[in-house]
Amino acid sequence: MVKMKQKLSRIVPILFVASLVLAPIISISRSAPEVPNGPYVDKVLIFKMTDQDKVVSMIESGEMDAWDYWFTKEEALAAARASAQVNVLEVSSTYDDLLLNPVATREGFNPFTIAEVREALNWIIDRKYLAEEIINGRGIPRWTVFRTMAPDYVRNIVFMKDLEAKYAYDFEKGKEAISRALADAGCEYVAGKWYYGGNPIVLKFLIRVGDERTPIGDYIASQLEKVGFTVERRYGTSGDASRLVWQADPREGTFHLYTGGWIATAITAYDDGDPEFFFNNQYAAGRILSYWSQPEEFANLLRKLAIGNYTTMQERNTLIQQVAEACLENSFRLFLVDMVSAWPMTKNLEIVPYDLYGGLVWRYTLAGMKLKDQVGGTLRIGNRYVLEGDAFNPIGGTNWLYDRIALDPVYDTGVWPHPFTGLYMPVRTNFIVNTAGPTGTLDVPSDAITFSVPDDNWVTVATGTTATSKVTFNYILGKWHDGTPMTMADVMSSIAIIFETVSEESPLYDPDAASVSPALLTYIQKLKGIKVLNSTAMEVYIDYWHVDETYIAAQALSFPASPWQLNEVMKAAVAAKEAAFGLSYANEWGVEWLDLARGPSLGILKKHFDRLKAENYIPAFLSQWVTEQEASSGYSAIGNWYSRYGMFLISNGPFMMTKVDPTALQIELTAFREYPIKADYWAQFSTPKVPDVRVSGPEEIERRSEATFTVDTTYGGVGYTDVAVSAMLLSATGRPIQFPGVSASSTPGRFLIELTADETARMPPGAYTLRVIAVGQEAAIPVVKDFPFTAIAELSYFDREIRRIDSDLNSRYTSLSGQLEQINQRLDQLAGAVGNVNVSLVVGVLGLILGAVALYRSSKKS
Repeated sequence: MVKMKQKLSRIVPILFVASLVLAPIISISRSAPEVPNGPYVDKVLIFKMTDQDKVVSMIESGEMDAWDYWFTKEEALAAARASAQVNVLEVSSTYDDLLLNPVATREGFNPFTIAEVREALNWIIDRKYLAEEIINGRGIPRWTVFRTMAPDYVRNIVFMKDLEAKYAYDFEKGKEAISRALADAGCEYVAGKWYYGGNPIVLKFLIRVGDERTPIGDYIASQLEKVGFTVERRYGTSGDASRLVWQADPREGTFHLYTGGWIATAITAYDDGDPEFFFNNQYAAGRILSYWSQPEEFANLLRKLAIGNYTTMQERNTLIQQVAEACLENSFRLFLVDMVSAWPMTKNLEIVPYDLYGGLVWRYTLAGMKLKDQVGGTLRIGNRYVLEGDAFNPIGGTNWLYDRIALDPVYDTGVWPHPFTGLYMPVRTNFIVNTAGPTGTLDVPSDAITFSVPDDNWVTVATGTTATSKVTFNYILGKWHDGTPMTMADVMSSIAIIFETVSEESPLYDPDAASVSPALLTYIQKLKGIKVLNSTAMEVYIDYWHVDETYIAAQALSFPASPWQLNEVMKAAVAAKEAAFGLSYANEWGVEWLDLARGPSLGILKKHFDRLKAENYIPAFLSQWVTEQEASSGYSAIGNWYSRYGMFLISNGPFMMTKVDPTALQIELTAFREYPIKADYWAQFSTPKVPDVRVSGPEEIERRSEATFTVDTTYGGVGYTDVAVSAMLLSATGRPIQFPGVSASSTPGRFLIELTADETARMPPGAYTLRVIAVGQEAAIPVVKDFPFTAIAELSYFDREIRRIDSDLNSRYTSLSGQLEQINQRLDQLAGAVGNVNVSLVVGVLGLILGAVALYRSSKKS
């Protein structure tokens, strides 16, 4: 590092001289503003704005540049599309589900303790009705834990379609299954209502207000009433959901059903962790899992996928299918619809990077947003909820969408999913993967270390330790927002705090810290050793393999979110049980949910900060990477930050959080100009290469004959070949029946789907749909196109051909008769014409004779 500084010091005077030479030219010829480090804009103001009817007028007037939510009213969306000053970005971001409380309640009978009742709800809910009628066609019916646009869904689409057919809407089937299960549990059906112990079975249904979940909830409530349940509809906001669903003891029966909503802020190519997150994770289940456990076999299946316990892609696909079916049988949570979300923004934005799932809430959208014709300025972003309860801390703090909009640009990452492909890309960490997986092993160096929770320190790995994979990381460290340099001590602290908060044997264990990201549990279970190479690089050995190497890197990486000194301050407050990292322990202990930005937590943190600063405290496990001077400088910088901004939220992203106003419900983010990545880096993520797809072919095909369909894929009007095309034949009911092969033609971007005579012979006469699915290699979102056609029987074909030939002959006979009539008419005309010619000739001849006689006579007289 010293050498680097010396090199730079020599460059500075040269640049200064050059600037003097160029100054006269610059004053004459105007140049483009220099691209800054960090974001293009100087500030972002995030404020509460809930009324979507005002969105368009606020953007048109310049009061708001973008609304980080999506339209749920058709009228508001139509107004945005009609506005000359508003752009609308449409992506598949959000999805709705139905969370059930399976815990036996202290009062009343809870039917959702019975798995068969939970499963049967799938049959009484018409998901197509939700998507087409309630959401006005902007939704896609969803059954499985895997999104309908997800690569994992597309890779297993044959199985997924069969599974959807198995659980398709069939109210009577569902009602019968529920009735059977309730009767077996001792319930009675009297006069159209279900009773237990003489009392009606009452379901408390928390229905979210403010978006499509209100009519969805009302529809489901009505279906449940038709089955015979008594439904108590409770309409509530996110605050009500937090209080009654996430924080409440489920045994109290504050809810039996809840209409949940989620957003995927980043597209992922492989969703190994999603099923465990949604079906066996404390964060996604509130406090339910504190009093109820998933069946062991089901939990093990989820964990098997989450830790990548497979050896081939085919084995993984089989596991994906097993998990998808098991989740529907369990139905602790029912997925309902995937939404096509519309995000409004001003047309005054020149560059807008975005994610194919996350839209405008992609982690780096604000970093790359640029106002037209300027560098700098302020972005005004409306948000539905701002500073309304959940705590800001990087260990077990908030994971609400509304909070992440402000926090994600503040906390940086080492790697992040590419917004178009879902494969992990380097951001602040470059990596090289070396794996012996899935079945081989690598030797872990004898001087590698790992963290021991009982010793609260690093220990050398045991002799003969092996690992499946090795990842070599090179960190782009840069600086913290308080101006101090990031160091390897911060990296090692970030690894240690994972062990300290996720390991159950640790005094700092927090269930919420372990559940916010299931990958953290996998990390401590699979990490075999670490070897620090220098001040910016390390090797990580891990017993983990994945079909894609970027996912191995992501699983092996820990990137620091806070300076190590700040980690120690937070740990001290939690160790004293004056605050808790997560909400669960905050409630259990009756203390503050640790918040680095506001509220009573600040006083608690300040007390522990002052003590540690006075001691110049350095934990033993960091002593080899930290000098006393570095520790002192870090504590002083944190103290100065707190004095200036009144908060302890310090990180390393492209923006700094410089102001929170709980009264005005506003957050201010300020550009961090010492961020190591320039603003224009993110422009490459503003235009995904999603191909245009067109399908053509015969509208009718004859059974037992060949048929060919053509698929043309283009991008920018030119044939696009970097695309995978698959196809399926759907019956009139939408059920997949065949999966024909696809071949590339000699024309770029053209693919052929050829049905053989044997394949068409298996198609009874009727209506069919050829469904084509195209996925570009540079954008993982599938493009789905349907081509309807009809299959006709052989006899129908012959009958139709005979009738066609007969009609053709009749037509030809009629035409020939007409032609003969015309010929006769012309012959008559010709005969008449010939007669006239004969008369004329006689008259002419007579004329000539008379003329000759007259001439003769006249000559005689003379």
